[in-house]
Amino acid sequence: MDNFLPAFERVQQTSMDKHVDVQFENIRKDIQTKRNDHEVVADSNRQVHQNYLNNVANQSETI
Repeated sequence: MDNFLPAFERVQQTSMDKHVDVQFENIRKDIQTKRNDHEVVADSNRQVHQNYLNNVANQSETI
């Protein structure tokens, strides 16, 4: 089942003010100023990712 979201409350989510206009304006400004932020990746996160890659390397299909 692709869209199984047992904790999703549609009514609650649709009634929330998510300030979409403000978010779009921030995105527009980021594009105009060519903002280019990069998160610092901790070595522990790199190791977790490498472990994942190692585990799925020989599988024909991953989720």
